[in-house]
Amino acid sequence: MPFKLTKQDLARRAAIISDLREAYTTLEAAVAEYNEKIAALAEPVTQALADYNEAVAAAQGFREDIVSQADEDISSKSEKWQEGEKGSAASEWKDEWESADIEELSLDLPAEDGISLDDADAADTLEGLAEESAS
Repeated sequence: MPFKLTKQDLARRAAIISDLREAYTTLEAAVAEYNEKIAALAEPVTQALADYNEAVAAAQGFREDIVSQADEDISSKSEKWQEGEKGSAASEWKDEWESADIEELSLDLPAEDGISLDDADAADTLEGLAEESAS
């Protein structure tokens, strides 16, 4: 005697498949709306990040100029001055500028194409299951 879905099981399965298809359609629409909105929201963030990183590059250049000038000024002084209290203080000051962490930022924005649904569709899976066993 083969195992088989009853009429009640078949009706219940059909109702669940219908609910799954409706819910999936709603989910697809929500994902599409999300992707549209996220793309619109990402644009000003991306531009602001580029502007910020451009300002960081200017800050890095300024820091490098200060360090370079300090190097030249310290090197032009006598060895006695460099080893003295003022020379040590100047070297510490230069080292502080040289080691300052002025770095560009990066942000982890959602993928440019937003999110996507995988191809797994529970309604198709449920619908594709055999209604009865083979034998």
